[in-house]
Amino acid sequence: KESGHADSRAALRLLLEVPDYRFAASRVLEPLYRAEDSLSALVEVLELQLLDTVDDDRRLALLDDVCDIHEAGLDDAPAAFGAVRRAYLIDPGAQARIGRMDRLAAQTGQWAELVQTYEEALPALVEGGAILATHLKVARIYRDELTDVASAEASFRNALDQDPDCLEALIALENVLEDQARWDDLLEILEQIYSVRARSEDGEAAKAALFKIGRIRDEVLSDAGGAIATLMRVLDLEPANAEAIHALKDLYRREERWVDLTGLLDREIGYAVENPQVVTLRTELAEVH
Repeated sequence: KESGHADSRAALRLLLEVPDYRFAASRVLEPLYRAEDSLSALVEVLELQLLDTVDDDRRLALLDDVCDIHEAGLDDAPAAFGAVRRAYLIDPGAQARIGRMDRLAAQTGQWAELVQTYEEALPALVEGGAILATHLKVARIYRDELTDVASAEASFRNALDQDPDCLEALIALENVLEDQARWDDLLEILEQIYSVRARSEDGEAAKAALFKIGRIRDEVLSDAGGAIATLMRVLDLEPANAEAIHALKDLYRREERWVDLTGLLDREIGYAVENPQVVTLRTELAEVH
């Protein structure tokens, strides 16, 4: 076992090639290589121990050791990523390893390998929050690092399957669909966003979603009736909403829906609080009549 015994060490090296003896030989050589700071040789014997180790805790300890040596000792970030990746697949719930794996992927540009790792781990995840977080992370990598819009969309939709109220996924899909001018799909997503916002009592955001639906129906799809119906939903939320009333008046005039316009002006007069405003609105109503 002494480092100066070259013949003994050579014999141990030969035993590393014999499956029945490699584990024992590697355990003998490991402390020698550590003492000598022979890091490449140390990684070699640790990897051989992994071949004959079935206990997950021990495998994780070995892989953490290998990762440390590659990153801090050998300055080999891609190899360190490979080691932590293997550890993550054994224990996908370890947050420290997840952070390290993400950092090494960013450092090395191994985004495709990272997303493949997360996708490989997904079937083994059982906790809903972890599944959702992983789908979202995969989607972000496809979108932001791999510029794979189709895969990003699929992953964001997977996130919605896990949590239909996930605003991050909904807003990401809103942007994808708008960029691709997929208006019917976009309207469906906007309706989902509206529902989530309304249930969370975020009135301003809910109205913003309806206004966007109304603009698309009017300006893109030439669906004035659909736009009017959507703006009326805004008034259901806020009966005196000036933006919705103004947009409705423009639509009623354009569509020559005079009865609806007079009814809306009467309604607006009822909400007016200052006399000059009432006078202006009554004049407008008289002109319509």
